[in-house]
Amino acid sequence: MLRLDTDADANLYVRTAPDCIQALHKLSSKGERVAIFRANSADVKVNAAGAFALAPNGDLYQLIFALEITRYDSLTTETEASSPS
Repeated sequence: MLRLDTDADANLYVRTAPDCIQALHKLSSKGERVAIFRANSADVKVNAAGAFALAPNGDLYQLIFALEITRYDSLTTETEASSPS
């Protein structure tokens, strides 16, 4: 399913994945490409980008899936029990 959204200035946002390069394209009301957004991060290696949403103030949010997931094997907690005096 092709996901489309528009902002208050009538710009169109569409998510594409030609040649497996996932990106969000921002198109003006005249059909001109204004921007391309690609999910990347210096802290997280991005495996895939998913759904996106536009906030009322124009901020763009996108769900990403990390290539590597850090898991914790076990968590330990030390507590002291005391008896009432």
